[in-house]
Amino acid sequence: MTGPQLGREAIIEAATALFAERGVDGVSLGDIHRASGHRNRSATAYHFGGKEDLVKELITQVVEAHDAVRLERIRALYDDGGRPALRTLVTASLSPLLDDMTERPLRLRLRMFANVIADERYMGLTQDLMKELPGLSLSTTRILEHLDAVPAELRQERIVLATSFGLRTVADQARLMDSREPTRAPLDLETFGAQLPLLLEALLLAPAV
Repeated sequence: MTGPQLGREAIIEAATALFAERGVDGVSLGDIHRASGHRNRSATAYHFGGKEDLVKELITQVVEAHDAVRLERIRALYDDGGRPALRTLVTASLSPLLDDMTERPLRLRLRMFANVIADERYMGLTQDLMKELPGLSLSTTRILEHLDAVPAELRQERIVLATSFGLRTVADQARLMDSREPTRAPLDLETFGAQLPLLLEALLLAPAV
């Protein structure tokens, strides 16, 4: 990387860690500058334009990186012309998030993302981005094929709830893994990765009454 690229990446890394720990409002540009090692207080403005623009860049990076993996893995399930089970499909859809559980910098990215998109100021941006994601669109289409037993008016909402619950649960598990004083012992990744799709499958298929 060149000097400017390194400077940009340092800001992204610092902001990701700080937003993961404190949320957006708990972090100032000064905090980001100090954590990134920048002496120039205008570095964020130079690279991103401001704090809000930086947050939008972080959201975009995470969403697009996850979706590229999601798209590849869901397509692979249909390569042989078969119809994978719902839980297999849910696991593939979740897999980019589960991959991020393996390393602390990636867990910070998950935690940051969950904190930021819970902020009403960025919900609209996130929703607009997600509408354009081919992997998420394919995931939704394929999951809907398994929801015939669910009332039509509830199917889309079930998927929204499952998506939100999945992200929040992964982020909470990442926070537990990173905690110096965890409130309980985190599940090992293999067990967690098996249990979450099972729970989401149950949420998707739960009786309407």
